[in-house]
Amino acid sequence: MHQAIVLRLVALDRAFHAVLLIPAGVLLGWLWLRLGALSPQARTLAEELARVSTDVGHLGGQLSSVATKVATLHPDHVRDLAVLALGFGLLEGIEAVGLWLEKRWAEYLTVVATASLLPIEVLELTRHATLLKAGGFIVNVAVVVYLVVAKRLFGVRGGEPERVADLEALAAASSPQRARAARAPAPAPPPAAPAG
Repeated sequence: MHQAIVLRLVALDRAFHAVLLIPAGVLLGWLWLRLGALSPQARTLAEELARVSTDVGHLGGQLSSVATKVATLHPDHVRDLAVLALGFGLLEGIEAVGLWLEKRWAEYLTVVATASLLPIEVLELTRHATLLKAGGFIVNVAVVVYLVVAKRLFGVRGGEPERVADLEALAAASSPQRARAARAPAPAPPPAAPAG
């Protein structure tokens, strides 16, 4: 029961990531498709906002900065980000469904996918650490360790726990006479007849 609850919590975490990443990927894909038309408009908007930024104030400066960034976006970078966001969003969604349904393959998929991103997270933390990044890193390490140890993945702690019930043990447990018979030592085999 405890493991099912933890798996559901991890599944909710993965579903949350999927809900953020998939729309972001779709939005970036839309931006990539429209970038040819948006770049000149953004450049013009940035120039206009730069002219009137003293009249508009801080908000004008922020809008000008955003418009300049849109105007200078490289289409290949936007496309790559869209593909990555969609890919990881779908992967997180698949993990979420599999973990919710307590599928063994989803446990392996989650460990491999999460562990493969830990070095990138460490690099990000060394460049610019924030509480949110540190918290995410700790959660991901905890998920990997928990799944590997508690779910006995990759042969840890003897591998997958036995799920097949020993029918003789169940029958012995249901009947006291069978239980005594199961605990009694087996009779010794009769002595062999002398060869003659």
